[in-house]
Amino acid sequence: QIQTDMASVWEEEFNTIKGKRGFIQNKVMSGRHNYSARNIIIAGSGYLHANEIEVCYSTFIELFRYELCSFYAKLKSCSIKTAQLEWNKAKNHFNSDFYNIMRCIIKDKKNAPYIRLMINRNPSINFGAFLYCKIVRVKPSVSDKTMTINTRIIKTLNADFDGDVLNIFRIPGADLGNKFAKNMDPTYNLYINRINGRVNP
Repeated sequence: QIQTDMASVWEEEFNTIKGKRGFIQNKVMSGRHNYSARNIIIAGSGYLHANEIEVCYSTFIELFRYELCSFYAKLKSCSIKTAQLEWNKAKNHFNSDFYNIMRCIIKDKKNAPYIRLMINRNPSINFGAFLYCKIVRVKPSVSDKTMTINTRIIKTLNADFDGDVLNIFRIPGADLGNKFAKNMDPTYNLYINRINGRVNP
């Protein structure tokens, strides 16, 4: 009877959080969020490590708005207001100055903790639904709305390349990012299977 009652409680609790109408998707994840985006995923051709991703120009320019405007203002010796106006134009029309700033941010090793993103595929209740990855390249096209990922992390996300869209969240701050990396960086946490303790295929 105890097992039956426990199974009933489990089913009731699980039903409150699963699916698009569940508490997590309906109340916690729904609506607008700062430092977030969504991209269609495409497969990398073998040159990306498990924790590396390529994001599109539009995603990077939105998620790193304040850093880009700050660098632009210094580069052009203009006010922040002017930089914001130029950033607003650059969102819809490719701007080589902003793109070069993006490349510099990525290449500078001291920025490594700050150019990481959390990627997520619904439902968000399984281990591996959230992965913490670093940006290694920005695609120089306004029309490209895709994110390139390593094919080895597809199974963990329970995703495929038939038009699946992943949620993207920027984690501001190195301290918080390091805490997420301990449990969600694919290069550290996917080698051992959480179910049987063996090497994860």
